[in-house]
Amino acid sequence: MTPTKHEKRKVTQKICRRLREARSEICGFNPDEGAHLLGVTRDELTAIEQSVEDAPAPWVVLRAAERYAVSIDWLYGLSPDDWELCLEARRERDVYVSLVRQHMEGLAETVNESRKLHNKISACVLAVETLPAGVESIKVALDRFMELNPEFQDMAAGSPLLSSVERAQLAAQVAMSAMRRFAKTQAVEPTIFDRHSPATEAQADDAE
Repeated sequence: MTPTKHEKRKVTQKICRRLREARSEICGFNPDEGAHLLGVTRDELTAIEQSVEDAPAPWVVLRAAERYAVSIDWLYGLSPDDWELCLEARRERDVYVSLVRQHMEGLAETVNESRKLHNKISACVLAVETLPAGVESIKVALDRFMELNPEFQDMAAGSPLLSSVERAQLAAQVAMSAMRRFAKTQAVEPTIFDRHSPATEAQADDAE
């Protein structure tokens, strides 16, 4: 006899409810942990656990029984309360839950550290970006001053000052080139470098 639509919906609701119960109440997994264990996204897990029309695919139920260490019969609603496989299975599940928690915590810590590193790199990139323009403005001002005061280089400390500015200009170009390469290796957005002319980049490359 073909089951009615109401009967199908009732069975689907029971399976989905027990999948959610196995994850959250028996194992204590949050949605992110449950999705990771079943190999689905969080949205897909939510759709599976809240479905009222479409029964979960058999592989989902089988994997849930394995990862949550509960009986398949219980997930399918064939046994009322006997979700335990055996005492050994319960112990294995407790260990598994602990390992998954440690893995997820370690993953979250790694992501957090990566975010901090990215922020530091971005700050360095922004700091280095200001060097060439700042030194260039000093050089332009100094050139103009020398033009208006031809005797400048003959003044005390005039020539050393000019040499210092030129060295600073060269160092800024080298720093920009090095930071540009570093940003590429660290997947940092290189858009700030695109505002500099090819001539400036060529000077930086020559300086190396």
